[in-house]
Amino acid sequence: MPRRSSFCHYFRLIALLVFVSTTTAQAQSSLQENGTWQTIASALPGVLGALVGALAAIGGSVFTSNRQARLEKDKWQRAKEDEWEKETRLALAELTKSLATAVHAIAWCTWCAMYEPEEMHRKHFDRYDRESREIFPVIVGARVVLARLDHELHEKMTPLIKKLYRLDAELSHAWVLFRKEREQGLEKLAICYEESIQFDKEILQTVSNIVNLQEV
Repeated sequence: MPRRSSFCHYFRLIALLVFVSTTTAQAQSSLQENGTWQTIASALPGVLGALVGALAAIGGSVFTSNRQARLEKDKWQRAKEDEWEKETRLALAELTKSLATAVHAIAWCTWCAMYEPEEMHRKHFDRYDRESREIFPVIVGARVVLARLDHELHEKMTPLIKKLYRLDAELSHAWVLFRKEREQGLEKLAICYEESIQFDKEILQTVSNIVNLQEV
């Protein structure tokens, strides 16, 4: 719309100049024939001054219109960037929350193997299985959203996601071993617990570093 308005102003300016030029020439020719040109010529400076003022007003209008258009474009661009930044932060927060939830589920599942091995039973794995079935699809969805908004940021989070998958696989293998050789399985499960605690700290540190870099 601003460009179209500016074009209209320019068109009117050109049309006015053409009209003034043509009309002046015709009037001069007609008045010279009647012998009255010199009488009217004395009044032309005032008329031309008025025309110059009108042309200046049109030019000012064109300038103001263009400036307003640039301001509106800059404002729209800033609003768009702010919205993108907001959505990206929310997507990062959602992915981080999902990762932390999954790690905490692993930690809760393996805590008994570390501190109360005699209380370690199948119910712990059943609970983890239910929780993982809910949270892993959420992680996938959060990855898709973040990758769409900021591929580079998603790449920075990918090592954490891969590590979670490895830890989940280790827990599954430890559970299989636990069913066959309880004591050996408990050892593996205790290792999974320690890894989950360290991984939880790693998630916090990695995301904090990413956010700090984004703000620089």
